[in-house]
Amino acid sequence: MPWRRKAAPRDAIDWGPQDADGWQGPAADSLPRPAVLLGLIAESSNALALADEAVRAAAITDLRERMIDLDSDADESAFWGEIFEDLG
Repeated sequence: MPWRRKAAPRDAIDWGPQDADGWQGPAADSLPRPAVLLGLIAESSNALALADEAVRAAAITDLRERMIDLDSDADESAFWGEIFEDLG
């Protein structure tokens, strides 16, 4: 999935995925931010791999909240939405 640069409403540069469906919205508000967000997923990997559904669901909820606290684009991005669908 290629990355496309576009001007953001808040005078920043947003990077986000683009595929056959067109622009899917920003994945993060800066280029280093996806690395930080992916690091949060890696940090949570033990809890996300547990067989206990309740513990895993709580870990996913906590992870999503932490990601949104760091970058509000994580809440509305199709990119992160697909990742959370796969996790849940």
